[in-house]
Amino acid sequence: MFGDFLTIEADRHEIMKDEAWVKKVREVVHNPNIFVYRHRVEKNTFVVCEWMDKPRTCTELFIVDAPPDHSPTNMPSMPTIAHRCRPMIEMFDDMRGKIHKKNYDKAVGEMESTERRLDAADYLGKNGMDEAAFQHTAGCAPYASDIQSTGMMDETVENLTDLASTKVHSTSVVGEKRAKHKMK
Repeated sequence: MFGDFLTIEADRHEIMKDEAWVKKVREVVHNPNIFVYRHRVEKNTFVVCEWMDKPRTCTELFIVDAPPDHSPTNMPSMPTIAHRCRPMIEMFDDMRGKIHKKNYDKAVGEMESTERRLDAADYLGKNGMDEAAFQHTAGCAPYASDIQSTGMMDETVENLTDLASTKVHSTSVVGEKRAKHKMK
């Protein structure tokens, strides 16, 4: 599995000589530990790897159906390769940043939802709707911020648009029939 450590076994893995493609990838990703091996058991399977403990252990990066210099049909683009061949610490930092951003966005959404819910409760209370105001203040009434409800809102708008266009269409068909009937 990708990202796991693999022990190179001479009877199963044939280390390929460094051809132009491997040299180019090493240059692009600034990593001299990139190499390719061929599965001896599974014919026509070539694996691009990174040495972890040369020449014993590596981690598989991706598999192609022909030697990389022969332009295999399932070869990823160079930007994809560069992204996949980044140092592990960079990958972990990116994942950590994405997790922090997701948590931050969720917290902001919850704060906005609470503020809007309390604003709605104030409005309801000022207009004599004490029970509804209490439900909003207690969080019993459903209320969502823009961040939390964007997907639902888009779906609702799409459904309403479909319904509206269907209604207009059916009305125009009825209108056309009436117009034809009056002409007779």
